[in-house]
Amino acid sequence: MTADPKVAPKTVLALLGTDWHRFNRLVRWLDDWTARQPPGSIRCVIQYGASVRPQLAEGVDYWSTQDVAAQIRAAEVVVCHGGPATITEIRSAGKLPIVVPRNSALGEHVDDHQLLFASRISMAGMIRMASTEPELVGALDAALRLPQEFVVTPGAEEARRAAAVRAFAGEVATLTRPPGPSTDRPVVLYLGGFGRSGSTLLDRMLGEVPGLISSGEVVHLWERGVLGNERCGCGANFLDCPLWTEVGRKAFGGWDALDIDSVIRLKQSVDRNRYIPAMFASAAFPGYRRRLRDYADLLGQLYSALQEVSGARVIVDSSKHASYGYLLEQVPDVDLRLVHAVRDPRGVANSWGKQRRRPEVGAGESFMPLYSPSRSGILWTAHNAMVSALARRVPSIVVRYEDLIGDPRQEITRVLDLVGMPGGADELAHVTADAVTLRPSHTVAGNPMRFRSGHVVLRRDDGWRRGLAPRSQALVQALSWPLRRRYGYH
Repeated sequence: MTADPKVAPKTVLALLGTDWHRFNRLVRWLDDWTARQPPGSIRCVIQYGASVRPQLAEGVDYWSTQDVAAQIRAAEVVVCHGGPATITEIRSAGKLPIVVPRNSALGEHVDDHQLLFASRISMAGMIRMASTEPELVGALDAALRLPQEFVVTPGAEEARRAAAVRAFAGEVATLTRPPGPSTDRPVVLYLGGFGRSGSTLLDRMLGEVPGLISSGEVVHLWERGVLGNERCGCGANFLDCPLWTEVGRKAFGGWDALDIDSVIRLKQSVDRNRYIPAMFASAAFPGYRRRLRDYADLLGQLYSALQEVSGARVIVDSSKHASYGYLLEQVPDVDLRLVHAVRDPRGVANSWGKQRRRPEVGAGESFMPLYSPSRSGILWTAHNAMVSALARRVPSIVVRYEDLIGDPRQEITRVLDLVGMPGGADELAHVTADAVTLRPSHTVAGNPMRFRSGHVVLRRDDGWRRGLAPRSQALVQALSWPLRRRYGYH
């Protein structure tokens, strides 16, 4: 049987989200179902994230928030995993989602809160749940045959249901979440990527969540903090900051107990991008292995002391450097999670072309480095490629600057889920749809915006469209291909 060539194919959209766990089972089911449809009758599109790329259906790894919304509106049928935010967005678009929850027993998630959540709201008629391949096939066939049964009428009732979905999801996640990290092994939430990608803003927003502390770029602590005594985000000089003073005392008996020149030399001998291969073949380099172990022990003491002094369960470190992220993976005393922060490379290039003063330097004036568009494009590609490789080794998600500005509450909730923290009203009280309230923080280094506090309006910076010459835009696009396409910058 063949499809009528005069009838446009119906679009079936599947959203697997951005969780680092693979959901290959659902991709395989949809591929098999697509193969059985009459040619030209169906267009199946799968946003597969970290999962395997589909063989028969169309595949896109990641979309922006705006692209996801447009795809939902255009599709006749929408399938998704059991993420509460995704389900709510699909229902808000007037469509009843077909939900296939992830199963932790199959390595698809950290726990079974999606199964519990989907089962509960399925009984209330808010989704069509499919836990097996036959159930998915039946739901897809029914949605195409009886589309009127897969329609949700937006309105006050739907708004009430959406609020109920989010509330119940929070309860389920709390009940099923495994115990938090032990106090003797801090979780380090590492923000990796290339500079000017919104990492400092994300760091500050996360630092306002109870149980998290924003520490800035700890990679620079020895040179800029202990040796240079530059200003902490709280406004005091580093050696006068009460928090960092106590951290130094707990970790080392005081900062002055360290031979800081020797510490910096040790750091420089192990923490370089060119040393990344040696980190995984250190047995072949006994001298490097010994230095790596010594520096890892030093960092373990530092982060453990910071957790003890601050009382935080999670330390947010926005150092970004690829080599430092790989190095933290070698520290046995920390539990590493990664947020890969990315931004349109043209916006990054435009930002690196602007001169910025470093206000944390006390005497005289100091400025951040300037990069040409070509150098920025090359560094954007190199740094993001290295961090992307690290993301395959540790629990991770990708956060795009554009999505963080467009829907900050959703992006912060995704990050909190990565570290097993709730993302309810209390945790997000400082975030609205277009603004964030920030208090002074104890960031040790970073972008000058770390000194901002109070009510901060979130506005997407698209100044590159006017500030970056068309020729430079084209050059950056060429140098950042194909990674920019992977992150949705087409």
